[in-house]
Amino acid sequence: MVEETWDTRELPILRAVYGAREEGADLNAAGKAAVPELDDRRYMHTIEDLFNAGYLDVAKPGGNRLMNVWIRDMQPMGLRAAGAWPSGTAAEEFLKALAVRAESEQDPEKYLPRKSYHRDASRSLSRRRSQQSHIHWGPLY
Repeated sequence: MVEETWDTRELPILRAVYGAREEGADLNAAGKAAVPELDDRRYMHTIEDLFNAGYLDVAKPGGNRLMNVWIRDMQPMGLRAAGAWPSGTAAEEFLKALAVRAESEQDPEKYLPRKSYHRDASRSLSRRRSQQSHIHWGPLY
């Protein structure tokens, strides 16, 4: 069985590395301190996995030897995962637009899912997106 480690291993490392980055502290020491229960080998595998997935920028000063992996910086995906940058995905923005509209509705009966409701929310999102990027990509239904 595969163990889910994102919340207990990778995410704490990313958040700690982000904190150290903001303070100008040692990224490697911060990452390791975030998961003290990991032995050095498992920690280095995790750092390399985060590098291969596009979350971290690392250096391998000793060539491709695993134990010589050093965190240099965070990649945009790592900054998003750590909560420092917005995700910016259209689906998440669409869901936020739906939530804002639902919260502003005075009559709860009006919040029943209807095609027009989703159409209006997607048009609102589409207008905001086209204003930001100068590209109109229409409703999302």
